[in-house]
Amino acid sequence: MRIELNQTASAEQVFTALEQVGNAGTNIYVEWQREAKTRKEANVTVAKIVRAPIRYGINYANLAVVKDAIADGLREEVQPLPWGQWKAGFVNRIITHKGNEYCRFSAASFANLRRSTEWSLNGKAVDFATVRPYLLASEISNGETPLVFTVKASAITAVGAK
Repeated sequence: MRIELNQTASAEQVFTALEQVGNAGTNIYVEWQREAKTRKEANVTVAKIVRAPIRYGINYANLAVVKDAIADGLREEVQPLPWGQWKAGFVNRIITHKGNEYCRFSAASFANLRRSTEWSLNGKAVDFATVRPYLLASEISNGETPLVFTVKASAITAVGAK
């Protein structure tokens, strides 16, 4: 099942849609689109469309890799959020910050589930090599998949199967 969302969906609407397509711990795809950060002199519009597999309903502090690292002394206990605050009733799922809502997701747990990114330049689909010269360094992936990541709720365009 796939549920399309408009780019004005609230974080609560995103999680309601996720509940309709899977159970806690399920690997589910989430798609989002946003304008990429470009160099000041670029004078172009670059859009980034991401399709990422997530594990729905997972608490970061309960991930085995995090628990094992704490037990082995490789990291400290899980700390409070470094920015924003948890939305009441949605701890570990929705962060509010400066009037915006962000969905916090755990990366999918299977190696065969991969994130994909598409790019557009001034509204036309292009490859990464075409947009790379315009992008800020923060937009260029280092290839690592974080255990958890946040996405602005209003950027999410779909959840569920391909």
